[in-house]
Amino acid sequence: MGLLQIFSKSERRRTPKRGSTPSTQPFWIVLSLWIGLIGAMAGCGQGFQAQNQCPGGACQANDPGPTDPSDPAGSGDGSDTWKNLEVDGAISGGRYAQTPVLSLDKNKKLLKLRLPMIPSPYLILTREIPVAEIEGAKISWESLPDGSVAMVLSLPLDKYLKGLTFARRDKLPNGEDLPGIAGGELPSIAVRLVPGKDIKATIYLGPSTLAVFVNTPFDPVIRTPAIPIRDRTTSRTLGYFAIIPAVGDFEGGFYVSASLPDEIARVIDDAI
Repeated sequence: MGLLQIFSKSERRRTPKRGSTPSTQPFWIVLSLWIGLIGAMAGCGQGFQAQNQCPGGACQANDPGPTDPSDPAGSGDGSDTWKNLEVDGAISGGRYAQTPVLSLDKNKKLLKLRLPMIPSPYLILTREIPVAEIEGAKISWESLPDGSVAMVLSLPLDKYLKGLTFARRDKLPNGEDLPGIAGGELPSIAVRLVPGKDIKATIYLGPSTLAVFVNTPFDPVIRTPAIPIRDRTTSRTLGYFAIIPAVGDFEGGFYVSASLPDEIARVIDDAI
């Protein structure tokens, strides 16, 4: 039963006789008590709320504070992005399936592109060949577990990002488009791999796009369609591998390309 209802009944019981002046004192007493009770309850509610919001200052301790949207990893200077960057490209099918082809040497800031091929008696696998036209670039050799060999092009990252600005654009020696390359051609240079023999590595290099073709003194005969090179962690396509047969007077050979995604190229550019 509400306070006003109690008050009403009490007043009816004490109704004065006709002609007398009714007293208003009980009404104001009850009203004052009612207002005071409501105020006290409101104050208590606010007190409980303030105590339960952050007991012991825990709210401040758990607040992560403002974040920098340009540095989501929270590294402060973006260096963790470069530190955690990994490139691990491998051929995704065919005879050379899962052969590592593309990687980064972050200590020396090199991009390494491997081209697996059938070994030739003409190749001197202990020989390291500097690429005169590209400062800091070199060609070396690796033996693969299946008995094949891989030519390794080590290319400074700054040269990879800039490309060749002095060479003319070209296609494969047989006139075909470069597999997996937009427009089918890139600026190119040729590096002789064997003294006295016409075995060359043709290096195609545009901004953030690289390809290598090595002609062979024998005809590979079977054309291998361009097989994607995929990152073994993210499955993203990073380039292509192909075997090119001889065409007319032009020798066939082995081909590999690499084109890193824009976001990886930006991380590399910031790091160098």
